[in-house]
Amino acid sequence: MSESRNSTKRMSFVSNGEHMRRTAWILLIVYEFASAMLSVWATEVSGLAPSAPTNFQTPIPSDSGDSLRGLPSVQLNSTGLDGKLQTLSSRGSPSQESQISLEGIPLNLASDGYFNLGDLSWNGIDKINFIRGGYSPSGTNPSSQLQLFLPSDKEFRTGLDYGSYNHYGAFQRAPNANFSFQSAEDDYLFDNGQSFTRRTHNHRQNINLEVWTKQKDYQIWSMFIHSQQEIPYDYEFDISESNLETIRPIMAYQGRTDSWSWDLWTSFQNQENTQATSTITNRVWGSGQRLKHKESWRKDWSSQNQLEFSQDHLENSSYSSETRWSLSYALGLFWLPLPGQLIHPRLRTEYLSDLKDSFSLHPGIGGRHELNQDFNILWNINFISKAPTLTDRFFQTQTIQANPDLKRQKSFQGDLGYEGFVSNRSLRISQAAFFNRTSDLIRYDFSANQTRNTGKALAYGLENEISLRAFKSFQLSSSYTYTQATQGNGDLLYQARHKLFVVPSYRITDNWIWRLPLYARSSMRGFQRRLSKQWELSSAWEIESGKWQVSLKINNLLAWRRQEVEGFPLPQETWAIISLSRSY
Repeated sequence: MSESRNSTKRMSFVSNGEHMRRTAWILLIVYEFASAMLSVWATEVSGLAPSAPTNFQTPIPSDSGDSLRGLPSVQLNSTGLDGKLQTLSSRGSPSQESQISLEGIPLNLASDGYFNLGDLSWNGIDKINFIRGGYSPSGTNPSSQLQLFLPSDKEFRTGLDYGSYNHYGAFQRAPNANFSFQSAEDDYLFDNGQSFTRRTHNHRQNINLEVWTKQKDYQIWSMFIHSQQEIPYDYEFDISESNLETIRPIMAYQGRTDSWSWDLWTSFQNQENTQATSTITNRVWGSGQRLKHKESWRKDWSSQNQLEFSQDHLENSSYSSETRWSLSYALGLFWLPLPGQLIHPRLRTEYLSDLKDSFSLHPGIGGRHELNQDFNILWNINFISKAPTLTDRFFQTQTIQANPDLKRQKSFQGDLGYEGFVSNRSLRISQAAFFNRTSDLIRYDFSANQTRNTGKALAYGLENEISLRAFKSFQLSSSYTYTQATQGNGDLLYQARHKLFVVPSYRITDNWIWRLPLYARSSMRGFQRRLSKQWELSSAWEIESGKWQVSLKINNLLAWRRQEVEGFPLPQETWAIISLSRSY
């Protein structure tokens, strides 16, 4: 039986490989034909068009991952403090449907579909941009994109930090490299339902190394992640303690001219989960090649063509997947019928070698309409067909069955809103209504002990964002999101209906800033029970003196009972971290 199954897999692989080669030739011919037709009408190249000009976007500071929680619609689910498992989701979708990239290279794993932000050191990140909405030439994620960028400055900076729960860390940034290290015991106080007790077996340690060179026409970079963490006893689900070690190197080469760009990358992740009597090893290999062409036609038309080829493979101690070959072609048009009035139709096609429904089409259209220099209306409509991850299809244990025949999850989603400035651009206001209708939903079915396509889901809501600058010393950033996310007659997992984030900042002197972040959300559904509403008030000070910088952050001033993932409580007491750094 085993030999027959392996033989069938080999035959399937050969067949898929033949289809892959044929498809590659077809899409390559289509790409060349489209590029040639566009070139006939081209009159000039006026730079690279933005890839998501009609989507709502928010640039945020890269000083801390805490800034992500203030983004509209974003839900950060964490099993502990920095360095533990932390995933990002938005607009009522799970974390697998939020695309995270570094310099445009995907960080989401093909195996699980998400990226653990807890493994990332923010000291090596210079800029962050968050895009709401599902269109991306490089992916089929119907909720959002988180874009991360490496530093471009030539700064030398050394930093140290120390805090509660025996937390200590250090980083060293150079003009072309960054190294960071963090470690903590995280033996914080929490309520186990019967009494307050200290968390045990909760140590974490993270190492990040980024090396890069940025030239006029190309850049080469690599990132290395090594994390070790103790996973404590899960008192909600009675799961025993374990130790998790993750090693992940990523390398990329990216080149560009005025109208062409190309990316080559490869990554690998080895993850070992060790329990008292066993060790589970999970390995994921991935690589990709991308070619992009951006060009202007006449004065009111421009285009973007993108051809991408990637390969992914998953190998587990108990199971493995076939190598997945994917080929996609994306065409985006940018039409300005009138000055300040942009229409952006787009189409993405995708072929996956290991699915029965190999081909998929992802059409969409959006617009940005400038009423005046301070006010824009934005809208988008997208049809998206998202493939199951390798883990969705092949994960199996003695009690859980694999399901290699999973179908694509289909999504119809869109948004409509505005962004504007008033009072000499000292006040920025953004508001957007969104919806996402999903069918053939990919979810784990507890009754069948298998991941299946289980019905439909609907998410809709309203996002509000306000930024205010006043008196040269005061700044207020705030966001409020209402989200209704349902599947059948119940709410979707870990989706709060109300979320509020307010950060008043006051510059006491030219070198001294004080912030008072407030985060609140309503209760949300877990697997076995609802997680109660959350309030968190923090206080942060930043002082600069010459080349020195000191910061102090005191968290959870209200000592609120906090929890974002069922079975993994967060500190239910006040705790602090102090940081010291110097530039050279």
